[in-house]
Amino acid sequence: MVSLKSAEFFITMISFSLAYIFVVTFVGYFRAWVTDKMGDDSAVNAGFLTLNPAQHFDLVGYICLLWLHFGWGSHMPLNPHNIVARSPLVRWIKLIIAYWSDAIAHIVLATFSITGLVLMFGGKVIGVSVDMMMTGELSHMRFAALYPGGSSIAISFALVLIASVYLNVFLAVFNLVFRGLELVMIYLIERSPHYAQYNNLATIFLYAIVVSIFVTPQLRWLLMVMIAHMGYLIACLFGAL
Repeated sequence: MVSLKSAEFFITMISFSLAYIFVVTFVGYFRAWVTDKMGDDSAVNAGFLTLNPAQHFDLVGYICLLWLHFGWGSHMPLNPHNIVARSPLVRWIKLIIAYWSDAIAHIVLATFSITGLVLMFGGKVIGVSVDMMMTGELSHMRFAALYPGGSSIAISFALVLIASVYLNVFLAVFNLVFRGLELVMIYLIERSPHYAQYNNLATIFLYAIVVSIFVTPQLRWLLMVMIAHMGYLIACLFGAL
């Protein structure tokens, strides 16, 4: 029994690690590309426009992923003053695209990861996936018992996809809230520099909100189910095609 638990723990760590490397590398590259197109080349100059995982790897974020089952990639610079346009409205559209590019990428990756699971194992895999994401334990034995016809490689790949959904949902929510607050602060500070003194307080408040979301089982379950059903609908669309 001890060896079986050790094996399951090892599989969970590998699945989360593979998902982490893929997610932070792809999203980091995408955000660097988008922000550059919007007018800010800070991320490009810092070397983030690359698919080299080492550039996007964050040691603290990775340790937190393995320990607490949520993590993040390297901090990427973004200077809003570099994003300009003739029209204030156009500038703010570009700012929103730049600041929320990573959140959009995470939502897309999460949705297509669950889509791949549904295409491989059918609609019932959603319930299994959500349950594993809630517990943070990716059980190869449980998955094999539920899908005895699945190959070991397919099941291992499925666990990586489940870890990808989990990580992308967390980071999508975090970035939507965090970047949204950053945009609000940019707007307020540009209207009146007096608001700059509240920037640190707003950041602390933000982290409190995000942590409360992920320590509340009901909210975590709701987020996972929403993403899972988005993936299911896309899988149904692929099936219809």
